[in-house]
Amino acid sequence: MTDPLVSIVIDNYNYAEFVGEAIESALAQTYRHLEILVVDDGSTDDSASIIGRYADRVEVVLKQNGGQASAINLGAARARGEIVIFLDADDVLLPHIVAAVADAYRAQPNLAKAEYMLAVVDAAGRRTGELRPSEHLRPPSGDLRRYELACPFDLVWMSMSGNAFSARALAQVLPVPEDSYGRTGADWYMTHMVALFGPVVFLDTIGAYYRVHGSNAFAAHQFELQGIRHAVQRMRITTEYLERKATEIGLLRQRGSIGVISCAEVAMRMMSVRLEPGEHPIGGETRFSLIALGLVAVRRRIGVSPLFKLAMLSWMVAMTFAPREAALWLAQVMLAPQRRPNWVNRLLSTL
Repeated sequence: MTDPLVSIVIDNYNYAEFVGEAIESALAQTYRHLEILVVDDGSTDDSASIIGRYADRVEVVLKQNGGQASAINLGAARARGEIVIFLDADDVLLPHIVAAVADAYRAQPNLAKAEYMLAVVDAAGRRTGELRPSEHLRPPSGDLRRYELACPFDLVWMSMSGNAFSARALAQVLPVPEDSYGRTGADWYMTHMVALFGPVVFLDTIGAYYRVHGSNAFAAHQFELQGIRHAVQRMRITTEYLERKATEIGLLRQRGSIGVISCAEVAMRMMSVRLEPGEHPIGGETRFSLIALGLVAVRRRIGVSPLFKLAMLSWMVAMTFAPREAALWLAQVMLAPQRRPNWVNRLLSTL
């Protein structure tokens, strides 16, 4: 890859307020060997007219509303680049990031994806000071297949705008199954599946602004039980697809051998059972059956120290037996690192 073509695919639905800024950020890249596609998923606001102002500089694709996965699939089918960045229409790329991504692929042409940090901004584009991932967490780089087949949701991974995918790897996993990830959540499928087809590199640089506002699917409220239940369902669905693909390419002997093993999934299910049991999406599950699953998940967790495993198990035990108000606090502390005392985050980073 001496000068790889990079495709920036912007998927938009009713983000007339933001989509122009997203397009401008793609046009402002210092790296010039790129194409920009804007896929509008049947917006009912003023998005089409705003996108149309850029028709001489970007490829505009207008479609009937079908959900995020359908927009991603159409954009990917139209993209010609060797590297593809899917930019949510409410996010903004920083001018240097495509050049940094291209450099990473030049250094490792067999990459499946490159990831980079996101700085959180509010609806007006003002930085909040929060980074994703948090400073005490960094996604691993390298061959992540072992992680994906052992504890996929314990990996730190970036949401859609924080990834630059290899077109070669995407070809192995697309289209995103629209029945499973139709409205939102395509990044769950893509970011985990492509890691089966090459190494991943994390670039320790802020590459985009991630906008948190009232219309985000889940980002506006980090602790929200409906969002937790959606996450549980997506974890289960994504595990099924990981098993299917890993078996197909010979990484697993048979389907069904992954099972429930991510600590993050057990934690989410435990929050759901403890805090709103009547709405829990998995019938017959109790706090006591989950602590048994948690023991399995902690034992099989890789890439962390024994002390970290002990801390995770201690949280699960506390969550199992704590009164509901204390369980609510434990859940908030787990999901929102910014709510923890700084010393707690520092301690976790050393475990």
